[in-house]
Amino acid sequence: MSDSFHYQYDRASPERLKPTIYSWTRLRQSTRAQNENEQAKRRQGILEHKRGGSMEMNKFIDESAYMEWEKQLENASEDYAIEPSDLEEEVDQL
Repeated sequence: MSDSFHYQYDRASPERLKPTIYSWTRLRQSTRAQNENEQAKRRQGILEHKRGGSMEMNKFIDESAYMEWEKQLENASEDYAIEPSDLEEEVDQL
């Protein structure tokens, strides 16, 4: 009886198990990808619900907010810009 038990495991060589292992790996990867996609959709839905609106509307709002932020940066940089003539005057005074 013990000989037949060992015989079963001798027949299951790694070469014969490769397709089975590969199919289990593919199944695991596909279910993981599906779960990640569902989680991303759920997260996106929660964000949309909290923000109130669809993705397209939120993209438009985000883009306009980004453009407004860029304008504010440009205005601030102009306020703090140094004129080369001012630098030359300071050097002359030294």
